[in-house]
Amino acid sequence: MGIAFIGRWLSRFRKLDRFTGAGTEVQEPGEAEVLFSLGDTFADEDSKTHDPARALECYEKAASLGHAGAQCRLGVLYGQGGGSGQDEELALQWLCKAANQGHAEAQYHLGVRQTRASRVPQADTSECRAEAFKWLELATAQHFTGAEMARDFVAMQMTRKEIVEGGRRAVCFALAMAKVIKPLAQ
Repeated sequence: MGIAFIGRWLSRFRKLDRFTGAGTEVQEPGEAEVLFSLGDTFADEDSKTHDPARALECYEKAASLGHAGAQCRLGVLYGQGGGSGQDEELALQWLCKAANQGHAEAQYHLGVRQTRASRVPQADTSECRAEAFKWLELATAQHFTGAEMARDFVAMQMTRKEIVEGGRRAVCFALAMAKVIKPLAQ
C-alpha cells in the first residue's frame, strides 16, 4: 500500500510540470485542487519557492476550472496587486464567482468591499450596506474569522430597514444554495 501511495503521489507532481507551461489544458478530476495547492506553495512568502507570478498562473488555471478557493485567492491578489498589477474589476469578478459558490472568505472580502463602497459619495449607500451585510452574514454563518465583527460594525451604520433587507438577501442566497446542493447530494 505504501509504495502504491507514493507512486500516485509522485505521478501527480510529475504532472505539475505541464501545468506551469503555457497553453496547457487541465483535464483530470482533482487537478484543480493540485493547481490550487501548487499556487499556495508559490504564494508562500516564507518558502524558498516563493514566486508570485507562478502562484497567480496556478490560481488562474484552477479558478478557470471552477475552484472557489483559487477564485477567491485571485480576487484578493488582483485587489492587492500581488503577482501582477492591481485590477479592481478582475478582483471583483473572481471574488463574486467564489462567493456565489458559497466560499466564506470570498463572501467576507465582498462584504468588506461593499462596506468601503458605501463610503463613496456617489454610491447608493443603502444598497451597498445591505449587500455588505448580506455577504458578511453569510461568512459569519460559516464561522469565517472576523466576519461577525465586520458584520456588527456595518450594522452599527445601518438603519433597521437596511439590516432587515441585508438579512433577507442572505436568507434568500442560502435557500437558493440549498436547492442547488440538495439535488447534487441525491
